[in-house]
Amino acid sequence: MDIYLRGSTRFRFPVLPSEYTVRMERQTETVSVGKLGDIDLAKGRGLKSITFSSFFPRHYDRGYCRYSGLQSPKACVAKMEKVLRGSPVRLVITGAAVNLSVRLTSFEWKEDDGSGDVTFTVTFQEHRSAPVSQSSVIADGGKGGGATGGSGSASTSGDALAEREASKPAPSRTYTVKKGDTLAGIARRLTGKTDWKALYEANSATIGGDPNAISPGMVLSVPGGEA
Repeated sequence: MDIYLRGSTRFRFPVLPSEYTVRMERQTETVSVGKLGDIDLAKGRGLKSITFSSFFPRHYDRGYCRYSGLQSPKACVAKMEKVLRGSPVRLVITGAAVNLSVRLTSFEWKEDDGSGDVTFTVTFQEHRSAPVSQSSVIADGGKGGGATGGSGSASTSGDALAEREASKPAPSRTYTVKKGDTLAGIARRLTGKTDWKALYEANSATIGGDPNAISPGMVLSVPGGEA
């Protein structure tokens, strides 16, 4: 899975969030009908919103970074602020049914652990344009008051909302240790946090008494994940 922004501003998030939330509501209108009282009338669906939290790392770590050649956290923050002020972009989450035109409506970030990393939370809201209709155009004719009438109409739809079925099953909440892995690196990659203790406690029977004694091939369960 990877998360991209495409369009006027292009960006690939360097570290995957541990989860993302998609919210969608149905619009209704409440009206009062005589003795029957209030009833609800279904209207169109509301706009989707997608929220997730992650961080912009200061240094590359192959344990959780999706690619090398990272931009600095400050450069990433500047790009998000540009998206916040700019026109809609397309949000794509590969391997999931998320591929739609959005606006960035909320961007909150902070630097609090002295590492130089910047943690953030973003909320994107689906962008949906109203169709634009062009009125008929009447052309003025030649001399003598004669007129020829011409009319044309066109409607231009807004951004198409393309949603695709997931091409892959949701990732299992287990992790197979690879060469060079550390518990802190695994915890950060899977949860966005460097707290390795919960991961160790959940797998102490597999790891043993030394949290540094993990070896390639070990299968670790992620606290709170699926078995």
